[in-house]
Amino acid sequence: MAASILDALAIAAIFGFVLPYFRGNAGAKKVGDDAGGGEGTKEAWRTSGELLRRPNGPVLFLDFDGVLHPGTAGTFARMHLLDGFLSRHKQVDIVLSTSWRETTEFEKLVHLFSEDVRCRIIGRTPVLDGPSARSREIEALVDRFEIQCFCALDDDATLFDEGVDWLVLTYRLEGVTQTDLERVCRVLNLAHS
Repeated sequence: MAASILDALAIAAIFGFVLPYFRGNAGAKKVGDDAGGGEGTKEAWRTSGELLRRPNGPVLFLDFDGVLHPGTAGTFARMHLLDGFLSRHKQVDIVLSTSWRETTEFEKLVHLFSEDVRCRIIGRTPVLDGPSARSREIEALVDRFEIQCFCALDDDATLFDEGVDWLVLTYRLEGVTQTDLERVCRVLNLAHS
């Protein structure tokens, strides 16, 4: 199954398709088919956020910098902790909320993860500006796709509304820890392991 999803992503990237979910009608839509078309439409999709499919269970909205590696090191030195967590909790899907989604192709971001995890990366959040931008980006997808159980793993509290109970903050200079992942379990109502 993972190979077929990756094949679909590769084909979509080659032909400029997006795979939006329209309630009851999952299908491919060519970028540029919307009124206005052209490069503006490609940019609109790039920043609008989409899911390749509906989530199968709880959703983890994932940041990279300060989570998968200390600061902006780009080393993914903490990826092994996330991989271990995801191997124990196969029902969790991932949506990328990292700022990397603004500068790196989705398919390249997916390939940063182990093969088992790739098929569970189901999309990315839209890109919005202003106060509490990441909160609003996540809430936009949560509302649109009626996601009931979700958690954000991030290192920057300034991107979120104060007091949201679905945010697990990491220490930016360290990245994700086992303790942080136990907090994710609590937010997602998962058994600790």
